[in-house]
Amino acid sequence: MEKEIKKAYCSECGSELEKLAACGSLSFWCNKCNELKSRKTVIYKVEKPEEESVLESEK
Repeated sequence: MEKEIKKAYCSECGSELEKLAACGSLSFWCNKCNELKSRKTVIYKVEKPEEESVLESEK
């Protein structure tokens, strides 16, 4: 069973946001806009994690 990852993106510029959690509150930071974003204004996308591309070579 594969896990799904919920990622947050900026509603203004579309870049991925950094998650900030403190004292039970959740906010997001956009490095491109250089602004703090409310969790109500962000766009959430559910993505599958990337598989490791490194495979063991046969000996």
